Formats: sequence, C-alpha cells, structure tokens
Amino acid sequence: MTIKPSDIDRQVNEAFDGLVAWAKNSLILGEIAMQPGGRHESAIESEFLRLLGTREWPGASLQSQSQEGSYRRDIVALLDSKIALAIEVKTPFTNHDGISNKTRKKEHLPKDMASLEAALEAGAVRAYYLMTPIGCYPVDERGDMIVLNANSISKNERAVKQKFNIQWPTRKDYESTGKPEVDRAMQAEAGARGLDARKVKDWVKVELPHPQTGIYAFLDCALYRVRLDRSHN
Repeated sequence: MTIKPSDIDRQVNEAFDGLVAWAKNSLILGEIAMQPGGRHESAIESEFLRLLGTREWPGASLQSQSQEGSYRRDIVALLDSKIALAIEVKTPFTNHDGISNKTRKKEHLPKDMASLEAALEAGAVRAYYLMTPIGCYPVDERGDMIVLNANSISKNERAVKQKFNIQWPTRKDYESTGKPEVDRAMQAEAGARGLDARKVKDWVKVELPHPQTGIYAFLDCALYRVRLDRSHN
C-alpha cells in the first residue's frame, strides 16, 4: 500500500473541516433545508467526495456509490481493485421522526453499519460514518423558534409546515433528543457487531444561509471512525 493509514485519517478529517466551511456559505443547503426535493444526502455526499478528491491518494482511486454484493457504499477508495477506505453518509432531517427513522429502521443506519463491518472484514484499512442532520424552523424577532402547538410535536410539525412551507420542520426538543439518539444508535449498532464506533470529530453546528427571512436553517456534523475492535489500528 502506498498510502499510510495515518494519511487516510488526516485526509478524512481535513475533508470534514472543509465540509463545515463549505456549508456555512452554501445557499443550496439553505434551500434544501427548507425544501429538500430529495437532494439532501446527495449534496453532502458529493461535496465530501469532492473535498476528498482534492487530496493526494497515491495508488488509490476514489469512487462514489460503489456496489459490492448487497452493499452500496457511499464513498470508497480502491487500491488494486480492493476497498481501502469505506465511508457511509447519512443526512436525516430533524423533524418529529427524522432521526429515529434513519437510526432505527434496518435499511438505514443498521445496514450502513453492516456494510462497514463487511468492508473491514474484507481488509479495508479505514471505515468512517459521516452523520449530518439538517434542520429548519421559523424564528421570531429574537431568533427563538416559533412553536404553533406546544402540546404535540407531530401536530406542531403539520402546523409549521402549512404556515411556513417548511417540508420537515425541526422538532422543538431536537437538541435534547436528536444528537443523543444518533450517539446511542451508533454505539448500539456497532457494539452488536463487535465494532467500535468512536467519534473523531464531535458535533459541529453550522448555521446555513437563511432560505427566507424569518427562517433558520442549520447542519449538524459529526464524524465517527468505525473499527473492528478497540485494539485494531
């Protein structure tokens, strides 16, 4: 192998930092936060791949949407036609069931973790999970979230969606429920497979360009490194 594992770690971490910087000025992400149109995950995946591609990968080639058996991995680096690096990307919305849908349904995070496990078992040097929840909600003159129904999260979502035309408005208790649910699920799904999912880039909240006056949009970003066990380098 002509690229060191430590170089892969550095380049993935630098790409994460670049993603955060890009998101701060991304008008398209602000628009996607309000009206996604199915573009949210592909936008993050494409930019992360682009940022990785600006770095040197001696002897390896980067690819997106790589299919291997029953697994379609979001980003891979191939070395001699074999996976050296595997990355899964998930961009859930922060509405009433957006996070839990992606963390608990078997076709989402559980399948992604199984994909990373298979890549590592097949000899991949590194595996990462990029988690980027995206949120949007209306704010008052003080910048506080406008809540139209304080008694029901789902009813509030419907009311906000109708009044402000936000496709998946952020639930009012997202900060106390969303990111902890991601952390819980990552540990549970990894542990069930004898893996270690360790956060190497802690949660960073990025304020996105406002899609409309009075509408706040954001992207939360975290990067996990997945290993076969705690002693595996």
